[in-house]
Amino acid sequence: MFEDIQKQVRKNLKKMLADGVLFRVETDREKVWQTYLSAFSEETRQSNNCNCCKSFIRQYAGIVGIKGNQKVTLWDFETDDEEYSAPIKALGDYIRSLPVAGIFLNPFSNCGTEKNLDSKRNLIWTHFHVALPKTFVVKEPGSKEGAARDNKNVLQRSLEEITDDAVDTTLELISQNSLYRGQEFLGMIQEFKKIKDKYKKIKNTHHKDNFCWVESGTAGPAISRIRNSAIGTLLNNLSEGMDLDRAVTAFERVVAPTNYRRPENLLVTPKMIESAKTRLAELGLTDSLHRRLLSTKDLTVNNSLFVYRSDKADLDIFDELKKDVTVNPKTLSKIEEVSIDDFIQKIIPTAKSIKVLVENRNFGNFVSLVGPKTTDGKVFLKWQNNYSWTYTGSVADSIRERVKAAGGNVDGVLRVSLSWSNTDDLDLHVIEPGGHKIYYPVKRILSPSGGTLDIDANGGDGLMENPVENIYWTNLPKIGGEYQIIVNQFDKRGNQNGGFETEVQFESETYNFSCASNGATGHNHKIARFNYTKKDGFTISGGDSKPSKYNSKEKWGISSGRFHRVNSICLSPNHWDSAVGNKHYMFFLEGCKTDERVRPFYNEMLRPELNQDRKVFEILGAKLEAETTENELSGLGFSDTVRNELIIEVTGKFKRQLRVKF
Repeated sequence: MFEDIQKQVRKNLKKMLADGVLFRVETDREKVWQTYLSAFSEETRQSNNCNCCKSFIRQYAGIVGIKGNQKVTLWDFETDDEEYSAPIKALGDYIRSLPVAGIFLNPFSNCGTEKNLDSKRNLIWTHFHVALPKTFVVKEPGSKEGAARDNKNVLQRSLEEITDDAVDTTLELISQNSLYRGQEFLGMIQEFKKIKDKYKKIKNTHHKDNFCWVESGTAGPAISRIRNSAIGTLLNNLSEGMDLDRAVTAFERVVAPTNYRRPENLLVTPKMIESAKTRLAELGLTDSLHRRLLSTKDLTVNNSLFVYRSDKADLDIFDELKKDVTVNPKTLSKIEEVSIDDFIQKIIPTAKSIKVLVENRNFGNFVSLVGPKTTDGKVFLKWQNNYSWTYTGSVADSIRERVKAAGGNVDGVLRVSLSWSNTDDLDLHVIEPGGHKIYYPVKRILSPSGGTLDIDANGGDGLMENPVENIYWTNLPKIGGEYQIIVNQFDKRGNQNGGFETEVQFESETYNFSCASNGATGHNHKIARFNYTKKDGFTISGGDSKPSKYNSKEKWGISSGRFHRVNSICLSPNHWDSAVGNKHYMFFLEGCKTDERVRPFYNEMLRPELNQDRKVFEILGAKLEAETTENELSGLGFSDTVRNELIIEVTGKFKRQLRVKF
C-alpha cells in the first residue's frame, strides 16, 4: 500500500537527518517525474498520476545524504508491493546517478501535501510528504547554499593543489619557531593535513566530490578556505615550487605588512637537509657539487673567442692617465654599430686589445664563471661539461634594487620609480597625454597607454624599510605625446626630511632626478616631462629638479664611465661543446673580482632527469657557495634573448670604437 511507501520515505529521511546535514542533486523536474510515473504498469499508472505527489517528486525527490562518501536517497529501500517496486527503484537509480549540487535548505518545514479530501467521493488521499526540523528551514536559503558551495569548491581545490610537502614543511617551520605568528595557524594546518590524508585514500572521483561536501561542512570555512587565508599564501607558493625564503617572505608580509622584518635568512628544515643528503648520495653527485670560481688558466683555446696577450711595446703610455677620466657615452662620436655576430666573426680575429666602456646600466650584467673543484665528478648539468655561470645577485643602482626587492617590475620597456628613506607617504603620479593619471587609486590596473603602478609604499602596501613606488610599461606606450611625472607628499609623518630620488629608465637609458625635501603635506613636486612618439622616440626634460649628471659608480672593482681591458671573451659553457639553451656572451675584465656570494648552480641548468629532485637542488644551490680563486673569470655577460648594447674599443692595425648590439 502507498502508506507503507510513505512511511519508508520518512524513515530514510530520519536516518539522513541524524548526520545534521542534507544535500540535494539537481534533477530535471520533468524527467524525474516521468522516471517515476513511466515505471508503473499501464494498469496502475493513471491511478498514481497525482498532482500532489508530482509536485513533491519534482521538488524534493533529489534530497540525499552522504554515507561513506556515497549518496543515499529517500528511495533506497525495497518493497514487496509490486505496484511500487519498479518506480521506487527507478527513482533511486536516477537520483544516485546525479552529482551533489549543494546542501539542502527549504523556506518551509512541510515538503509536499500530506493528505487532502475528495469531497465528491468522500475520500482522503495520502501523498508523499516529509516534515523538516527547524534547522533546515531558512526563509531565503540562497546565500547559505552559495557559501556552502564555495566552501566545498575551495576545499577540494586546496586538497588537489596544496602538496604534502608544502604542508609538512610549514608544520616543521612552525615547530622550530621559524615562522612569524606560526603557532596561530598550527591547529588549522594539522586539521587540514588529516582531511588531506583521508582524501588521498579515495580513488573514485564521485566519492571524492561527496567527501568534500561532508568535510567542508564539518571542518568549517576557516579550514575549507585555507588556500585563501594568510597561511594559504605560504602553502600555495611552496606547492607551486617557490623557494623557501621567498615563500616565507611573501607570507610574513601578508601577516604583518606594516612591521615586517625578517630577523635572519630562513634556515632549511632538518627534514629537507636529510632528504638532500640521501638523494645526493644515491645519485653519486656529492663531489660534483663542490664548486669554485674559474680562473684565466681554466679557459682553453677551444672555448675562448679572444684572449689578451700582453705586449709592453703595444701599450699606450697614456693609458694609466686615462683610467681616472670618466667618459659619458653620449659624448662619444664616430661610433660604428655592429651586431655581436659580426663582432665575433669579423673583428675579434684581428684584434690585439679590446676594452669595454662599463656603464651604470651594465651593472646588472656582471657575471662569474663557476666550475667543479675536481675534474672527475659526474656531470649534472644539461650540457656536456660541469661549468656554469652566475650573474650578480644585486642590482648596482639602489632604486632598481629596491623596486625589485619589493616585488616591483623592473623589466619593462619604460619604468618610473620613486625612492625615499622615511615613513612619509609619498605618491608617484604619471599623467598621460590624454589626462589619465596613473597613481595609487588605480594600482595594478592597466592605463590607456599600458602603464601600471605595482607598489604603493607607506600607503596601501604598508610601511616599508626602504620605501619605493613603481610605474612600468611592459611594452612601448600606446599613446604618443607628453607625459608628466609628479611626486605628491600625501602624508608627512615626521620631522626627518631625507628628500627623495626619482628614476626614469627607457630601454637602456636611465635618468635620475633628486629633491632635497619631501615638502609639506599636499605638496606636488613636478619632477619631469617626457615625450614619446613612434617617429621621434623618447626625450625627457626636468621639471622642478634637473637630471643628475653622469655619476661614476663602482662594482666588483670596476668603475662605471671608464674603459676596462678585456682579458678574454667566450660564450657561456652551454655553447662550448654543443648548443643547449640560450647563448650568453661573456667579457671577462682585468681586475674584476666579485664581492658577493657566488651561487654554484641554478635549477634550470640541471639535467632533465634531475627534475624530480628539484627541491633538493634548490636547497643546495641556495646554501652552497663557490670558493674564490685568484685571477677569477668575472666581467660582463649578455644574453642573446635580451636587447642590449656595449661600447667597445678595439685596437688592431688601428683603434676604433664600436657599439655592439646584442
